[in-house]
Amino acid sequence: MEEEDQAFQRFFDCLKASIEGFKLGCKPFIGLDGCHFRSKYLRILLYVTAFNGNNGLFPIAFVVVEGKSWHTWW
Repeated sequence: MEEEDQAFQRFFDCLKASIEGFKLGCKPFIGLDGCHFRSKYLRILLYVTAFNGNNGLFPIAFVVVEGKSWHTWW
């Protein structure tokens, strides 16, 4: 029996401080974007951001998923 590569399939992270910071000081806009990892595992990083009071990006959450196209996750 051959040993298969062991890798996680999905990972989600959203800290409570990010949620509270969004509620207290960010503009009511949420943006979603993503990028592909260049590796043999074909993972995609998706991240959610908002604008803070100074028009800077405020990270809210990120997720790593498997797949070739993140459009299939909608």
